[in-house]
Amino acid sequence: MRVYAIDKENKREEFEKRLDYKYRLIYRLGVATGLRVSDIITLEKRALEIREPTIREQKTGKSKRIYIPAKLRAELKSYSQANEKYIFQSDISGTGHITNQAVWKHFKKVAKEVGIKINVGTHTMRKAKVYNLMKKGKDYTYIKNKLNHSNLADTLLYMLKP
Repeated sequence: MRVYAIDKENKREEFEKRLDYKYRLIYRLGVATGLRVSDIITLEKRALEIREPTIREQKTGKSKRIYIPAKLRAELKSYSQANEKYIFQSDISGTGHITNQAVWKHFKKVAKEVGIKINVGTHTMRKAKVYNLMKKGKDYTYIKNKLNHSNLADTLLYMLKP
């Protein structure tokens, strides 16, 4: 089932405010960078020391340089100080970081509480990144490159609205 970006009409601000702090940081990082949730939750603290760190995407294996806005990077550093390796550490998961499922469940729960009618999931963050780039007038090729897609058809699917 397709998920969509949460915009003003879909109670975006209320959604963000109701997210627990950890998940709000994840959401903001996802919207800012366009990373998949699997790449966000495995980000290590050392990535915050570099203005534009390069990561290897888990899904595709491709390298991607990301820009984390300074204010968000400072918040992430502050949040992760007590953690060991990962920014979003977890003692429960066995992987050392929180899981995709934990993020998905929290997003779903908050979307339901807020009364959001569109389907929301972890990919909602990437869709919001695309929505923001489209509002800024960025062309398809630029957006394709930001998402690190090989195929423009994949990018065009992100531009669908409910």
